[in-house]
Amino acid sequence: MWWKSFTGGRDRKGTEDWSRLGSEVWERWHRTGATADLDEAVAVYRTAVERTPRRHEERASLLYGLLAALHARGTRTGALADLNEAVAAGREAVALAPMNAGYLSALGVVMSERFEQTGQDADLEEAVMLCRRAVTLPPTGPSDVENSLEHLATALHLRFQRTGSLADLEEAIDLERTAVALSQPRSSGRKGILTNLSGQLISLHLRTGRPEALDEAVAFARRAVRAEPAADPHQLACLTDLGNALELRYKRGGVRADLDESLALGREAVALTPAFPTVRAPFLINLMNRLSLRYEQGGSDADIEEALRLGREAVAAAPFHHPERPGYLFHLVSTLTLRSMHSGSTTFVDEAVALSRAAAEAARSLAHPEVRGAYLTTFVLALQSRFEQAGDVADLDEAISVGREAMTFFSTGTLGAERHSFILTEALYVRFRQTDSMDDLNEAIALSRASLAAAHGDPAGQPGPLGLLGMLLWARHERTQDESDLEEAVGFCRQAVEATVHEAELAVRLANLAGALVVRFRRTDLVTDLDDAVEAASRAVRLTPRRDTELPRYLSNLAFALTLRFQRAGRREDLDEAVAVGRDSVTLLPAHHPERAKFLINLGTALRTRYERFAAEADLETATAAFMEAAGAESAPAAHRVHAGRNAAALIAPTDPVRAADILEAAVLLLPEVSARRLARSDQQHALGVARRMASDAAALVLAGPHQAGAQDPALRALRLLETGRTVLIGQALDTRDDLSELRRHHPGLAERFVGLRDGLDQPAPALLVPPVSAVGGSPAPGHSGHAGVPQTHAALNRPALAAEFAATLAEIRTKDGFASFGLPPAPEDLVTVAEHGPLAVLNVSTYGSHALLLTRDGVSAVPLPALDFESVIARTDAFLDALHRAVAGSDSTERRAAQASMREVLEWLWDAAAELVLDRLGFRHRPTAEPDAWPRLWWVPSGLLSLLPLHAAGHHTETAAGTAPRTVMDRVVSSYTPSVRALHHARRHAPVPDTSPACIPRALGVAMPVTPGLPGGGPLHHASEEVAMLRRHLPGLVVLDGGDDPATPVKADVLKRLPDCPVAHFACHGHSDGTDPSLSHLLLQDHERDPLTIAALAPVALDHAQLAYLSACRTASVVHGAFLDEALHLASAFQLAGFPRVVGTLWEVDDRLCVTIADSFYTHLRTAEGGLDTRRTAHALHRALIAVRDGHDLSGPITRSGNPFLWAAHIHVGA
Repeated sequence: MWWKSFTGGRDRKGTEDWSRLGSEVWERWHRTGATADLDEAVAVYRTAVERTPRRHEERASLLYGLLAALHARGTRTGALADLNEAVAAGREAVALAPMNAGYLSALGVVMSERFEQTGQDADLEEAVMLCRRAVTLPPTGPSDVENSLEHLATALHLRFQRTGSLADLEEAIDLERTAVALSQPRSSGRKGILTNLSGQLISLHLRTGRPEALDEAVAFARRAVRAEPAADPHQLACLTDLGNALELRYKRGGVRADLDESLALGREAVALTPAFPTVRAPFLINLMNRLSLRYEQGGSDADIEEALRLGREAVAAAPFHHPERPGYLFHLVSTLTLRSMHSGSTTFVDEAVALSRAAAEAARSLAHPEVRGAYLTTFVLALQSRFEQAGDVADLDEAISVGREAMTFFSTGTLGAERHSFILTEALYVRFRQTDSMDDLNEAIALSRASLAAAHGDPAGQPGPLGLLGMLLWARHERTQDESDLEEAVGFCRQAVEATVHEAELAVRLANLAGALVVRFRRTDLVTDLDDAVEAASRAVRLTPRRDTELPRYLSNLAFALTLRFQRAGRREDLDEAVAVGRDSVTLLPAHHPERAKFLINLGTALRTRYERFAAEADLETATAAFMEAAGAESAPAAHRVHAGRNAAALIAPTDPVRAADILEAAVLLLPEVSARRLARSDQQHALGVARRMASDAAALVLAGPHQAGAQDPALRALRLLETGRTVLIGQALDTRDDLSELRRHHPGLAERFVGLRDGLDQPAPALLVPPVSAVGGSPAPGHSGHAGVPQTHAALNRPALAAEFAATLAEIRTKDGFASFGLPPAPEDLVTVAEHGPLAVLNVSTYGSHALLLTRDGVSAVPLPALDFESVIARTDAFLDALHRAVAGSDSTERRAAQASMREVLEWLWDAAAELVLDRLGFRHRPTAEPDAWPRLWWVPSGLLSLLPLHAAGHHTETAAGTAPRTVMDRVVSSYTPSVRALHHARRHAPVPDTSPACIPRALGVAMPVTPGLPGGGPLHHASEEVAMLRRHLPGLVVLDGGDDPATPVKADVLKRLPDCPVAHFACHGHSDGTDPSLSHLLLQDHERDPLTIAALAPVALDHAQLAYLSACRTASVVHGAFLDEALHLASAFQLAGFPRVVGTLWEVDDRLCVTIADSFYTHLRTAEGGLDTRRTAHALHRALIAVRDGHDLSGPITRSGNPFLWAAHIHVGA
């Protein structure tokens, strides 16, 4: 051993007794291994040093003896105090004998050991420096040269493990080879040198993939085991290293003899290990890992049970502060997870979580930051493993929260930071797959890029991180359609495959490449990509053992790729294989696995495709069963369940519409979970894309089927489905807008907490970049913190935690007396009361039939609308939108007149197909004879494409002989709109009763933008100033923000600041409807390019005294993106949610001059006879203003605009 080489020197009177006694006790401890003997050796050498004068020539030798004894005890017990004292003794010995190679080398060994406990890089650098000096000095003993070389090699190997420096590793191997050549065949240190060289060669193989390095490692380890003497204390390490090398070679080459021999060596090592628990622990872990490996490769339950017993013993034996204990715990957690996966029970993974949680809590008090981080990393893995078995997203949330904390304990650029970053990145990606949160995906990509940038050596040699980044990028492409992401993804995945040197690690890289190629094929239709994807996916399956938990995913991916290739090329064998491997993927996966639903969907898709092509009824039945099972998988993401439900219903509907309606109803009820509050608004919107038209289909199927005795009335049930499955985000917002006065009175603390959490969740994403109005999209780049590449995406707003606390607070509120229904939507039966001021017509269009659900004081009834069929609605809406475009951008007056004619045709069709039937059923068959302010009212609740059409303007407006029964909506009723029945219910409940006396005209805010920065030519609104002047006449005390006194106004902050004090708000400016993200739609104020007044910015606003918002801007009541039509996410609904019960908005571009005319007439009709202002007249006032413009009251002579609906049909009233 190294300490024996440096005990030379002459005894002197006064020290020889102490020196001899120390040597005797030291030798005795090596024979017995007794702790008492080691403690006595420390005490003897400590006393000898204390009694030896500082200048005595033997003091250095005694200090060295103390260092050796303290190092032995510190290594065994993990006591840092012993190592610190050993360092102090070594420093003094070196100071007394600076040319003694043995003392320098010994101090280097102790510094290395202390580094392993504390993680202080300075200790490791000093160890390397000391050992280098020792190598350059003349030897003082027979084995000094090889021992010095070995110690330097060990320190360099340790630094390689810290930094990944290949140069350090290669130098260590060269030094160790020299030491082997110099060592005598039977020398005491030869075994240690040989086994160290074997370990360094294993590291070289792991780093570079060189197979010859692994074979050489096995050979040197065998020489170490066979070297004399057999009873050498290094024999245990030799057995261990040979076993490790053989185990690794088995993983690389699959030769069973290597695994069997490694197991036998592990058992021999455990049998030879002293009873001291700390010494025994690593050998127990090695044997545990090999038994787990044999179990995974088809071994018996006895293997895994023995492995768990050994692992538990090892973890219990190691002191908590021991630097190796986190590694022991990591391996035990992995083994528990393996057992849990194959047992179908979460008992074992629960144990893994409990063990790692306790360790993580205790680790926060440790001094060594990376040991603390390692404990937390193990906890992250345990939590993620439990999620993957049980599907509870709370485990993922905690894993990511702990993972972010753990990142702070790793220094940037270290291997520990790289490993942990990889683990955290995977956890974020798993949560993205579960929740569809782009925050998680962007953070994962940022972490992955930062990890690659900080990697040691060529990033192209990092196949794991490269493959993961490729997978992340193609996932983001699927959301954003950014082609650069897709091309990067394919490139990174290819690099990962090419850089993978170990076949056992190739399958996951091939699977990632297959996924990226499939995505690119679906975008480019490049057949070679699809063929390459099938080949890569097939090879991944072939390389994966049957018991590997990743095999089901690889099989399902292959099934998907083969189905696509059949659809492209029509080869029956592809489809048959897709069905076969799809079945296999589902068979291998536990019933409760969160991804089982996805794999069932892939199988169902393959079976449905085969049924559609070859008409085998068995395939139809099996496909339906697969989709149904996926729809009912409670551990699966809600979006997957909804997708599966839609597929099942589509297969069943032709023969069993009643059952199909039940399936879709279950899917509709999942939509609030699909768009959970934990998600950012943009993620919620995207998630709801899976539900497009689903509520309409469900309602139509309910109405198409027979009414079953005892069942809910079909019309009422259909209404409930439409209210649940449409305007989901508006419904969420309404949940939080209950009147808080009673809650504040009885439970002020709860009310304050509720408001704080609600406002936090309503805040738009920080640093959200809005594209200029001429752009079609854009994606914000996540920020970065200064540590290890951790992005700051939502660092200040942890939505999952906020959402969980918000849900708990809501639940607590509902336990209080009188608050059981707080924040809950009204029952459909209660919504009927909304019709007390006039009926509502809820229009629904579906491929299964179209209807109007009419809400009156008598209840809900359904009116079939056969001429409003789905295909006709698409065609007529397309024609209308095209006409709108031509009316604005037509090259000449002929084209613009043709556009108006097209618009009139659509309005006439809309009357014939829907509006006339609705009005007739409601009894509105004639022009009212009452005064204009007493005309009957009707609220339209359109869905889908109908929300783009002016239902209030439906009719034959150019007919000249209408008589008392004009065939137009505008000449029979006053129309209003509402996104949902519930939204109107809320607006009514929260609308303040205005004081209409002349002395109490409400304060108003007028915002005008005659010129808008960032628009071509300033986007002048030539009549905006005229509109402000008009407002001043109608609204005394008007607060005007138009840039007149301050060119820097109006800005968003000013507007939001003044809204609470102004019950009336009027905006005369440009509006922008975002075509990719409706939450980014905004009014164009002075600062719209840097801080726009978006729908998202209005979300947290809650006004108590608001009465009326008038949005004299373009498209403020229209949704551009077809996927979000049912959500009614436009500026008018946003202002309504902010507290304005009545909003005037527009469906398309409006004429600047006519806007003034319409607004002037509107405010005139709001006036009471006494001169006050009654905002309850909003609908009637707008109706009268539009009638006047249509009929040309502002024109001279018998001229009207009835044939030009573009000019008068855009304005609508939304709300109460």
